[in-house]
This record gives sequence, C-alpha cells and structure tokens, in this order.
Amino acid sequence: MEIEIFPIGGYSYIGKNMSAIRIDDKIIIIDIGINVDKISQFGEREDIINKPLKELYDLDIIPDDSILEKYRDKVKAIILTHGHLDHIGAVNFIAPKYNAPIYASPYTIELIKQQEKEYGIVLPNDLKKISPNSSIKISENILINFINITHSIPQSLMIDIQTNKGHIIFSGDFKFNNFPVIGKKPDKEKLKKIGKEGVLLLIPETTRADENSKSQSEIIERYMLYDVLTSIDTKGVIITTFSSHIARLKLIVELSKEINRKPIFLGRSLGKYINAAENINLYNFSQEAEVYFDARDYKKVLEKVEKNKEEYLLIVTGHQGEPGSVLDRIARGEYNFVLSNTTVIFANNVIPHPINEANRKILEERLKRRKAEIIKDVHVSGHAKSQDHIMLIKMLNPEYIIPNHGDINKKASYYNIVSDYGYTLGEDIFFLEDYQRKIFNI
Repeated sequence: MEIEIFPIGGYSYIGKNMSAIRIDDKIIIIDIGINVDKISQFGEREDIINKPLKELYDLDIIPDDSILEKYRDKVKAIILTHGHLDHIGAVNFIAPKYNAPIYASPYTIELIKQQEKEYGIVLPNDLKKISPNSSIKISENILINFINITHSIPQSLMIDIQTNKGHIIFSGDFKFNNFPVIGKKPDKEKLKKIGKEGVLLLIPETTRADENSKSQSEIIERYMLYDVLTSIDTKGVIITTFSSHIARLKLIVELSKEINRKPIFLGRSLGKYINAAENINLYNFSQEAEVYFDARDYKKVLEKVEKNKEEYLLIVTGHQGEPGSVLDRIARGEYNFVLSNTTVIFANNVIPHPINEANRKILEERLKRRKAEIIKDVHVSGHAKSQDHIMLIKMLNPEYIIPNHGDINKKASYYNIVSDYGYTLGEDIFFLEDYQRKIFNI
C-alpha cells in the first residue's frame, strides 16, 4: 500500500488549513480553510465576500490546491474536522472543483450552508451530516471513522482513516476536555482501541505544543468569568470573545443572569454562529438573550443600554481588534455610548500574528483614551498543550508522525515532547512545509 501526504496548507504556519491523503488510487481531502490573519485587514473575519477569486489566491487567503490538479478524479471525499474559518472558510471556492461529497458534523454543515448565503456560492457537492462514532466506507480497503473530540467549537471531530494495513489519524484541532459545557467528553476508549489495533501515521495539530501544561477544561472558564464579573464595580460591562465559541457564549448568558444583568449580543459574526447553533437545537440564545446582527440596529440598542448600563451585559464582536467590529466602532466613538465607568472584558487570547497584535493594541489604546477599564486574557485555550499531546501519543503509539497546524517553532516544540517517547526526526517524525509531499510504502 502506498500512502502519500499532500500538505496544501497549515504546515508552514497556522491557518489556511488543507490536507489531502492518497491511499493507492483514492484521495481524501481534509479541511479547506482560509488564512484568517490575512483577512483581518478587511474588517470582521468573514469579510472576503467581495474579493475576486484570483485576488484570494494571490493574497494567500485561500489554499493553492494546484498540487491536486492531475488527481481530481481520484478525490473520493472531502472531510471537515470542525467549523472554524481556518478549516472551512474556503470550502465554497475550492470544493466545487471536486466531484466528491462533503462530510461534516451537523453544526459544521449548518455553517457551510450559511457560507453559501454569505458568499453567494451554492455548492454542487452533496453535504452529508455525520455524527461522532459513525463511519463511511470509501472502498473495500478504506473506512473513515469519526471520533468525538473537544475543541472551542461544537461537534469537532478527530478523523480515523482505517486501512487493511492500519490506521491513519488526523487529529484536527483538539484538547482533552473532561468537563465540556456543550457535548460529550472525548472518546478516549475509542482512541485506545485504535492504538492497540495499530496506527501507521498520526497528523497532529501543534498550535499550543510549546506550552508545558495540560489544556484546561471549559468549565474552568465559568469560574474565571464569574470571579471577574462579581469583582468589577462599574456600571457598564462589555464582553468580547470568539463568536464561534458557543459553549462560552452560553456560559456568558448564564452568568449574566446570575449577576442580574440582561445579556445582549451585537455583531454580524455572533449572529452567524448563534443562528447555526439554534438551527440544530444546540442552545436557544434568542430565548435567553437579545441578539442583534444587523448594523442598522446597533445605534438604537446602544442608546437604550446607555440609559441604564447597570441592567445590561453587552457581548460584542471585536476580540482581536478587527476594524469595523462592534467594539472597534464603540471605541472610535461612532455611537452615543460612554465608556467611562465601563469594564471591557476580553474572554480570549490574542492570536499571535502581527496584524492581530497591531489591531488589538490600537483598539486597547482607543478604549483607554475613552476611560474604559480593561480586563484581558480571561480565557482557556481550545488547543492541545504538551500534556494533551503526551496523552494522545500514549494512546495511539503511532509508527510515523507528521505534525501540522503550526510553524517550524511549534513543530520543534512538538518534537521535544515526542522525542522522549522514541521518535527521531527524519526517521519516524517528519516536518513538512506546504506543498512538500511525503510518500510511505507500507
């Protein structure tokens, strides 16, 4: 059996994730994302709608899949691990090239349908909802199993490509969250069983591999936010966080009620992810809070809140300082909303990229000039840290490893972890850059 890895995006830096795996004459594509850092300059993180396709390629915003040009008829499935833009944001541009169905969890499929409306590009591919612990048969010798895993977005999946010679595991973005706010715990027993059967290749993410710790469960975020919310003494409270983090948004709604404030959501991308969650009955935000994602409503809503700030808790877009986000526009003074005697809570980290870091610094300076109080980094990560990676290695004991979802420094940190378990660079663990293919003859 011949296995070939096509690292199309996400192997040289974090973002624009796309991989393809060829097993003899069958190819499986995993994820088709955008370079989120590059689109930050356009405004809210979904704002690529009006960019010509050629410009999206030229600006390195969507993956260059030309490496698969002569293999198009061999692609049998497109699999999406989860619904973050750096994993699904380019699906509408690239998937139509391939006569293959798209498999994803119900929440991810719902987000793809929303992208169809946003981009005005209806996919010709069949959209097939799959659930954790289900399987699809690609051929007599290839079975794809979907494993429940936890991340910072609902219904994330770890992918197991089962062959007659062993398993290929694609981790997707993950952490071992033993106390998820939404959904089930990671299926560790399934992973242990696969490890006993034999894992040929592991392709793990490395986003937080340089942090010598165990990624905390999301339930810890509840206590962190509760501690902050019950400590502040300002009339106004604004929280910003990842719009896709449905579990965290649910926590914020619940905590706002505990401190007797009415939750109000403002922002287009918040509306997108909340609508998707409601459409598949994950959580009814509209019943528990006011939700506004049309910019024409913001002025009136903020004027209402301004009159009685102590009654409300605002949840807004702008956690990375994106130009044009609700928090950015408030900080610029575009609304009749006074920021003195108001606390702004960033329930997130800054994604480490120069554009993001610059945008956030500018936003924070504007907030300070308008006398807002700022509390940062009230956040637990959705990505595996060193101990999570050690746990996965012990469960799977893979023959070969190709780390992805990180730059050379992240991959080097990952190697420092696994070298203690008998892996040697260039022999059984390989650092690939984008477009640098690797073949295994098993």
